[in-house]
Amino acid sequence: MLCTASSASGDGTVDYEKFRVLITGSTKGLGFALARGFLENGDQVVVTSRDENRVLETLASLRNDFGSAKVFGIAADVSNPDSVAKLCAFAKHEMGGVDIWINNAGANGYVYANLVECDPDVLKEIVLTNSLGALLCCQSAIAMMREQVRNFPIHHVPPP
Repeated sequence: MLCTASSASGDGTVDYEKFRVLITGSTKGLGFALARGFLENGDQVVVTSRDENRVLETLASLRNDFGSAKVFGIAADVSNPDSVAKLCAFAKHEMGGVDIWINNAGANGYVYANLVECDPDVLKEIVLTNSLGALLCCQSAIAMMREQVRNFPIHHVPPP
């Protein structure tokens, strides 16, 4: 169990509140593991990646294990404001909002070279995804959560 909000009822049982969770960069690695964990807890989850095929593969896998009513997915580039706006609209449409937003998307350019040897375009992708992307997502998540009756935290997973 990753995270729950609970309240004790009069008969001594505990009722666990289900969350609506959005995780950027959630088609592999830590993001995928987080998505599985929230789904195991009975929460609803939106998975994202820049790669639409990865989103579709992840959806097929998770829906096979948890059903289609619990998991949703959309391709999104967190460094693009229009793409982040579409991501928010998608989450509102599919889940009615977001209670927990996890910024997990990150880029390293898939290049493991010294800074001196890095191509400037690779550095640009890294900065746009890891810095601007996190800021755009926080901006959108805060705006969306301000409109909701219940709102919960935004989590940021710093890139390696």
